[in-house]
Amino acid sequence: MDANMSMDDKVIMGIKSPKDRIKGVHAIVYKCVENHWAIVALTYKPDNNHKPEPQLGIRWFYGKNGYPAAGKYKTWFIVPRELREVILDSLKILYSLKPHDRPKIKNNAFREKIDDFLAGDVSGKELYKFWEEEVCGQK
Repeated sequence: MDANMSMDDKVIMGIKSPKDRIKGVHAIVYKCVENHWAIVALTYKPDNNHKPEPQLGIRWFYGKNGYPAAGKYKTWFIVPRELREVILDSLKILYSLKPHDRPKIKNNAFREKIDDFLAGDVSGKELYKFWEEEVCGQK
């Protein structure tokens, strides 16, 4: 029996804690099954004085709840703005998928959509639709 929590896309997309801060998980940007971590594009509300904003979240999927977690609740670590571009530039985003699962889209189309989301030019709903149809191939 695997001691690590599932890295199924539904599990990853279903983590929406803290509920008062995470306003939507819109796409899995990168998933490293071998090392049990994933990065997602999400909408995050930093506090009651600010509007929800596009962000990247990262977490590790090991043990019962993974990390970070608040008690029994699985949560996301919000990637600081200053690190987003460095992280995205270092990843071969589509190549986190197995070769036979890779979509037949331009390699940079998904990255461009993520950049547009983070810039506020594309909504979370639009990013999710692109991810679901173009990246996951569920039209």
